[in-house]
Amino acid sequence: MLGKLVHVAAVALAFVALPATAQNSVNVNINTGGGGVSRWAAIDLFSQPNFRGQRVRLTTSVSDLRWYGFGDRTESFRAHGRWRLCSQTNFRGHCTSVRGNRSSLGATAGGRVRSARFLGN
Repeated sequence: MLGKLVHVAAVALAFVALPATAQNSVNVNINTGGGGVSRWAAIDLFSQPNFRGQRVRLTTSVSDLRWYGFGDRTESFRAHGRWRLCSQTNFRGHCTSVRGNRSSLGATAGGRVRSARFLGN
């Protein structure tokens, strides 16, 4: 038990020591089983237009971005492969298939991304 506590404290101290730009990024690498996704599958979601602000990198489908503090915050993205971005959790609501880069999601979709599913390369 003490070993786990020391490990958690070391990770917390390492995070505090990171530069501010590194603290604004979150990498989500979840092993969902069932074969996984291609090594080229990734999408970077940004909280501000023009690929600025806080960033979360997804390398697999995520059914609820709120788990990572990123629900309803996506304003731009860089996608490697094809992804489906949905306005509701569990890949429901208004969904749009995307690929490539989009510097602004605009007034209609901006911020309304709660789930993302990898579709393929």
